Amino acid sequence: MMRAHTPISGPDCGQDALRWAAVSSLPMPDTRVIGGWIRWVRAVQHMTGKQLAARARCSENLLYKIERSEQPLMSVELAVRLADVLCVPRELLVVRAVMDFRYEQPRYENGGPFTAF
Repeated sequence: MMRAHTPISGPDCGQDALRWAAVSSLPMPDTRVIGGWIRWVRAVQHMTGKQLAARARCSENLLYKIERSEQPLMSVELAVRLADVLCVPRELLVVRAVMDFRYEQPRYENGGPFTAF
């Protein structure tokens, strides 16, 4: 049984940074890209990557690659499942994934975000 969460739109103000600091000692993820945003929402809701992957029916490895922007979120079905588990509007996650992929596409085509030019 999944508990109801208040939908979170993303860290846009100081309160969100405080919320992040309350749940993690790690630096706040880059929420300008979909992976960092997913990680932020997951952590604020006190959910581990293993829990999110299991509930969204994907591998932990895939989820971590998406969260670190090593792989784009290209599956609409996975985006919808992640949105449902994270209790955020489906449209929000799907649109963010599409926009992120369009912006980051050249980076992914060149072998990943950490490939030297």
